[in-house]
Amino acid sequence: MSAAMQARVLPVAVAPAAVLRWFPSLRDAAWLMPVIFLFLRLEGIGFLLGDGDTGWHLRAGEWILQNSRVPATDLFSFTRPGEPWFAWEWLWDLLFGWLHLNFGMGAVLVASLALVCATSYLIYRESSRLSGNYFLAFGVTFLAAAGSSIHWLARPHLVTLLFTAISVILLNRAAEGRTRLLAWLPALTVLWVNLHGGFFVLWTLLLAHLASAGLNAFLDRRSILSSAKPWALTLAGCAVASFLNPYGWRLHRHIFGYLGASYHREQIQEFLSISFHHAAAYYFAAMLLLAGVTVLWALERRRLADAFILVGWGWLALYAARNIPIFLICAAPLAALALRDRLERLAASASRLAPAVRSFFEAHREFALLEAPARTPWLPTLVLAGLALLAAAPASAGPLRNQYDPKDYPEKALPVLRELGPEIRLFTNDEWGDFLLYRLWPEHRVFIDGRSDFYGHKLGEDMGRVLQARHDWAEILARYQIGAVLLRAGDPLASVLKLSPGWRLLHDDGAALVFQSVSPTARGRAAAETVHISNPENPERKR
Repeated sequence: MSAAMQARVLPVAVAPAAVLRWFPSLRDAAWLMPVIFLFLRLEGIGFLLGDGDTGWHLRAGEWILQNSRVPATDLFSFTRPGEPWFAWEWLWDLLFGWLHLNFGMGAVLVASLALVCATSYLIYRESSRLSGNYFLAFGVTFLAAAGSSIHWLARPHLVTLLFTAISVILLNRAAEGRTRLLAWLPALTVLWVNLHGGFFVLWTLLLAHLASAGLNAFLDRRSILSSAKPWALTLAGCAVASFLNPYGWRLHRHIFGYLGASYHREQIQEFLSISFHHAAAYYFAAMLLLAGVTVLWALERRRLADAFILVGWGWLALYAARNIPIFLICAAPLAALALRDRLERLAASASRLAPAVRSFFEAHREFALLEAPARTPWLPTLVLAGLALLAAAPASAGPLRNQYDPKDYPEKALPVLRELGPEIRLFTNDEWGDFLLYRLWPEHRVFIDGRSDFYGHKLGEDMGRVLQARHDWAEILARYQIGAVLLRAGDPLASVLKLSPGWRLLHDDGAALVFQSVSPTARGRAAAETVHISNPENPERKR
């Protein structure tokens, strides 16, 4: 073809691609999948405020901004004032506390949603890169996003989900021979350890790749040292980098001591196994089945690291619900790759399904221009910016609710609690303690809040015994000099206090009840003849 003809043809070939870059694509849908799921299947953006811990995190961040230092002792309770406290998510607290101070709770929720959306996009990107099939990538991304919705909360752990996705991408590329990318992981760890305590997730992934490299070298009779060296050095570098935090090595001792305590594993809701009656469990179960197939596929090809990661995090996801999102992030790209390989074999066979499978792959190729890496992600940017503007306006109900749901938190009881004054010690559960810190601190301090690592099992057990109206509930309240009690309508202690001559009911809105001790000298005391209600189950608690 002559140069003149090429000059005439080239603009015609390039123009469609330039135009298609602006069309919505599956990449955009992957970005926005959490947004769509929130507004169509869940309660809207307010779903991210389904846990009270957000409140104390924001107040801690505002304190850091005002004092220009990381707290070393307790700020929030009257039960353990001034005792050593590890604010081990201080950087998240600072960043989101700044957002809250300047733009309100709506900005906190939209920023948290943006982290979830970025994680969803990275899962899709890596799944499509490994599998080479956009449809398969989109399918596994949907399972991962929908299954991880069980832990979509405006809390620091969302950083761990995003950083896990980044780590998976870097480790997969390093396993393909681009080991120079491992140098980014220690730097990532420095951020990770100051944003959330889940930085050790990266260690487990590196250990899997290290073990795989060593075993494959042994089987191939190659040098184990040279094969494992990049992974071992990276693991050591990440371990050293994790000490770059305000508490040094003491943070590691504290976190692993907290995670190793049986009380927390048995009493905190997200540390328990998921109920497979939960809506999100169906997506998790589907990915578990895919992961089982993928493990067999990985073992056939001696992709031992993939098998180790899937088996290890699959078991951890079954053990504790909070591990489900991490498992899904790790499993989705590998499941897409294994599925593509199985389908390619099916397409090459004489099976009756082969023509349908070949049509599936041919249809996928039609999306190639839409999925070009250079395309402009204008739609996700526009949607998230629009949500940020809408969420800035006060909204206490509906899909744009940007405050704690008054049906679940004692919003209507706040005027009564303010009238009691800060000198009255108030007892309530840890979840509502978080809420009170958000609404009443620093004037009021709390009996307990969601920092279960700080309070330990003794105070948690005392809280449970009081709420369940055990035989020593009055002694416990007296020991802590409690002058008022805030309870849910269904708490067993509420029925007891209504019959107790030592307490009077100040407020009852159908959801929350406030009781006050009859006399300041008899705080927390009640007559021995009061009705006793016993329940062997401890209340579910969250971190």
